[in-house]
Amino acid sequence: MKIIIYNEIEDSSLAIEHSFSFEDGSDRADIQFEGNLLKVDNAGFYLQGVADVIYNTICDRCGGTAVLKLRADISINIERGLPITKPVGFAADEHEMSDEDGDSFYSEPDSLDLEELLRQEVILQVPAKRICKEDCQGLEYKDSPEAEITPINSLAALKALKEK
Repeated sequence: MKIIIYNEIEDSSLAIEHSFSFEDGSDRADIQFEGNLLKVDNAGFYLQGVADVIYNTICDRCGGTAVLKLRADISINIERGLPITKPVGFAADEHEMSDEDGDSFYSEPDSLDLEELLRQEVILQVPAKRICKEDCQGLEYKDSPEAEITPINSLAALKALKEK
């Protein structure tokens, strides 16, 4: 886990090159990130760079392995600490976020878990429909008992059942 301590950033920016992997259920990603962490003010930073990702997952059509190669442009505002807004009725550890808060990532006051931040950004980049190849035909029913029911003759099969 790559943790950046904000006090270690002496200049106005820190160049970052970092590789790591993570697993999320049956999915696995290998990530190579290259970018900069820029100081914006005393409480803010801006992470800018590119993440090259090899994402292994299950094909939504055939159930086989899908290997997705992604290139994610990363641009994230980072605020140290949590938003201060605490409306009446909220417990001490609960926070209500405003619309502006949704544009930023909130980190611990003294450090940043870079891997967790990049993991979240990569998951957002993965397409909703994950397929192994563009012309994937989906599941094959050649060896199954239902092989004679295809999309073409399924209506005829339903009519035959209705007539029985």
